Amino acid sequence: MEAWSNFYILTGTAAATLIGLMFIALTFGAKLVTPETVGLTRWILSPIIYHFAHAFLLACLALVPDNAPLLVGAAAIITAVYRLIKIPILIKQLKKAEQDHHDIELSDWILDIVIPIILYAALTINGLALLNNLEWSQSGIAFSVVALLFLGFMSAWDMLIWMAMQI
Repeated sequence: MEAWSNFYILTGTAAATLIGLMFIALTFGAKLVTPETVGLTRWILSPIIYHFAHAFLLACLALVPDNAPLLVGAAAIITAVYRLIKIPILIKQLKKAEQDHHDIELSDWILDIVIPIILYAALTINGLALLNNLEWSQSGIAFSVVALLFLGFMSAWDMLIWMAMQI
Protein backbone atom coordinates (compact mmCIF):
# COMPACT_ATOMS: atom_id res chain seq x y z
CA MET A 1 0.00 0.00 0.00
CA GLU A 2 3.08 2.19 -0.19
CA ALA A 3 1.94 3.65 -3.50
CA TRP A 4 -1.13 5.00 -1.73
CA SER A 5 0.72 6.71 1.16
CA ASN A 6 0.14 10.29 -0.05
CA PHE A 7 -3.55 9.54 -0.53
CA TYR A 8 -3.88 8.19 3.02
CA ILE A 9 -1.88 11.04 4.52
CA LEU A 10 -4.26 13.48 2.82
CA THR A 11 -7.47 11.65 3.72
CA GLY A 12 -6.32 10.95 7.28
CA THR A 13 -5.47 14.62 7.78
CA ALA A 14 -8.84 15.63 6.32
CA ALA A 15 -10.68 13.21 8.61
CA ALA A 16 -8.84 14.42 11.72
CA THR A 17 -9.49 18.05 10.79
CA LEU A 18 -13.17 17.40 10.20
CA ILE A 19 -13.48 15.65 13.58
CA GLY A 20 -12.00 18.74 15.21
CA LEU A 21 -14.38 21.00 13.32
CA MET A 22 -17.31 18.91 14.53
CA PHE A 23 -16.29 19.61 18.13
CA ILE A 24 -16.12 23.32 17.33
CA ALA A 25 -19.57 23.19 15.69
CA LEU A 26 -20.97 21.44 18.74
CA THR A 27 -19.46 24.11 20.97
CA PHE A 28 -21.23 26.84 18.99
CA GLY A 29 -24.48 24.89 19.08
CA ALA A 30 -24.19 23.88 22.74
CA LYS A 31 -27.20 26.02 23.67
CA LEU A 32 -29.34 23.76 21.50
CA VAL A 33 -28.50 20.74 23.62
CA THR A 34 -30.97 20.45 26.48
CA PRO A 35 -32.06 17.45 28.50
CA GLU A 36 -34.98 17.12 26.07
CA THR A 37 -32.79 17.23 22.93
CA VAL A 38 -29.71 15.33 24.09
CA GLY A 39 -30.92 12.07 22.53
CA LEU A 40 -31.64 13.73 19.19
CA THR A 41 -28.31 15.56 19.32
CA ARG A 42 -26.44 12.33 19.99
CA TRP A 43 -28.34 10.64 17.17
CA ILE A 44 -27.42 13.43 14.75
CA LEU A 45 -23.77 13.84 15.73
CA SER A 46 -22.61 10.30 16.45
CA PRO A 47 -22.84 8.91 12.89
CA ILE A 48 -20.98 11.95 11.53
CA ILE A 49 -18.14 11.49 13.99
CA TYR A 50 -18.12 7.73 13.27
CA HIS A 51 -17.79 8.35 9.50
CA PHE A 52 -14.83 10.68 10.01
CA ALA A 53 -13.24 8.43 12.65
CA HIS A 54 -13.69 5.40 10.40
CA ALA A 55 -11.90 7.16 7.54
CA PHE A 56 -9.17 8.31 9.95
CA LEU A 57 -8.65 4.78 11.31
CA LEU A 58 -8.37 3.23 7.84
CA ALA A 59 -5.97 5.97 6.71
CA CYS A 60 -3.78 5.45 9.78
CA LEU A 61 -3.70 1.68 9.35
CA ALA A 62 -2.90 2.01 5.66
CA LEU A 63 0.26 3.90 6.63
CA VAL A 64 1.55 1.13 8.90
CA PRO A 65 4.73 -0.09 7.17
CA ASP A 66 4.29 -3.85 7.70
CA ASN A 67 1.16 -5.85 6.90
CA ALA A 68 -0.89 -2.77 6.04
CA PRO A 69 -3.16 -4.66 3.62
CA LEU A 70 -3.96 -7.22 6.31
CA LEU A 71 -4.61 -4.53 8.92
CA VAL A 72 -6.67 -2.34 6.60
CA GLY A 73 -8.69 -5.27 5.24
CA ALA A 74 -9.47 -6.64 8.70
CA ALA A 75 -10.28 -3.19 10.10
CA ALA A 76 -12.49 -2.38 7.13
CA ILE A 77 -14.50 -5.56 7.63
CA ILE A 78 -14.78 -5.36 11.42
CA THR A 79 -15.71 -1.69 11.58
CA ALA A 80 -18.13 -1.87 8.65
CA VAL A 81 -19.93 -4.90 10.06
CA TYR A 82 -20.11 -3.18 13.45
CA ARG A 83 -21.69 -0.11 11.85
CA LEU A 84 -24.13 -2.28 9.88
CA ILE A 85 -25.20 -3.94 13.13
CA LYS A 86 -25.92 -0.47 14.56
CA ILE A 87 -28.24 0.52 11.68
CA PRO A 88 -31.43 -0.90 13.30
CA ILE A 89 -30.73 1.25 16.38
CA LEU A 90 -30.38 4.30 14.13
CA ILE A 91 -33.66 3.44 12.42
CA LYS A 92 -35.39 3.26 15.80
CA GLN A 93 -33.86 6.60 16.84
CA LEU A 94 -34.84 8.22 13.56
CA LYS A 95 -38.45 7.05 13.95
CA LYS A 96 -38.52 8.36 17.52
CA ALA A 97 -37.08 11.71 16.45
CA GLU A 98 -39.67 11.89 13.68
CA GLN A 99 -42.48 11.30 16.19
CA ASP A 100 -41.10 13.70 18.80
CA HIS A 101 -39.86 16.57 16.64
CA HIS A 102 -41.64 16.23 13.28
CA ASP A 103 -38.69 17.73 11.38
CA ILE A 104 -37.18 14.56 9.90
CA GLU A 105 -37.02 14.65 6.11
CA LEU A 106 -36.38 12.13 3.35
CA SER A 107 -32.79 13.40 3.13
CA ASP A 108 -32.27 12.33 6.76
CA TRP A 109 -33.33 8.77 5.92
CA ILE A 110 -31.07 8.73 2.86
CA LEU A 111 -27.99 10.25 4.55
CA ASP A 112 -28.34 8.34 7.81
CA ILE A 113 -29.67 4.95 6.73
CA VAL A 114 -29.66 4.19 2.99
CA ILE A 115 -26.22 5.50 1.99
CA PRO A 116 -24.46 4.11 5.09
CA ILE A 117 -25.91 0.64 4.43
CA ILE A 118 -24.60 0.74 0.86
CA LEU A 119 -21.25 2.21 1.91
CA TYR A 120 -20.61 -0.22 4.76
CA ALA A 121 -21.63 -3.18 2.63
CA ALA A 122 -19.20 -2.01 -0.06
CA LEU A 123 -16.49 -1.48 2.55
CA THR A 124 -16.98 -5.04 3.80
CA ILE A 125 -16.64 -6.36 0.25
CA ASN A 126 -13.57 -4.18 -0.35
CA GLY A 127 -12.01 -5.41 2.89
CA LEU A 128 -12.58 -9.03 1.88
CA ALA A 129 -11.10 -8.29 -1.53
CA LEU A 130 -8.04 -6.71 0.09
CA LEU A 131 -7.52 -9.74 2.32
CA ASN A 132 -7.68 -11.92 -0.81
CA ASN A 133 -5.21 -9.67 -2.70
CA LEU A 134 -7.63 -8.90 -5.50
CA GLU A 135 -6.27 -6.37 -7.98
CA TRP A 136 -9.01 -3.77 -7.50
CA SER A 137 -9.15 -3.97 -3.71
CA GLN A 138 -6.84 -1.04 -2.94
CA SER A 139 -8.85 1.22 -5.22
CA GLY A 140 -12.04 -0.04 -3.57
CA ILE A 141 -10.76 0.76 -0.09
CA ALA A 142 -9.59 4.20 -1.25
CA PHE A 143 -13.01 4.88 -2.78
CA SER A 144 -14.64 3.80 0.49
CA VAL A 145 -12.46 6.17 2.53
CA VAL A 146 -13.39 9.07 0.25
CA ALA A 147 -17.05 8.05 0.43
CA LEU A 148 -16.88 8.03 4.26
CA LEU A 149 -15.43 11.55 4.23
CA PHE A 150 -18.02 12.74 1.73
CA LEU A 151 -20.91 11.16 3.66
CA GLY A 152 -19.64 12.70 6.88
CA PHE A 153 -19.28 16.07 5.19
CA MET A 154 -22.80 15.95 3.72
CA SER A 155 -24.26 14.89 7.06
CA ALA A 156 -22.34 17.64 8.86
CA TRP A 157 -23.64 20.21 6.39
CA ASP A 158 -27.19 18.95 6.96
CA MET A 159 -26.62 19.24 10.72
CA LEU A 160 -25.29 22.80 10.42
CA ILE A 161 -28.33 23.86 8.40
CA TRP A 162 -30.58 22.30 11.07
CA MET A 163 -28.63 24.10 13.82
CA ALA A 164 -28.93 27.43 11.99
CA MET A 165 -32.69 27.01 11.71
CA GLN A 166 -32.95 26.32 15.46
CA ILE A 167 -31.18 29.51 16.52
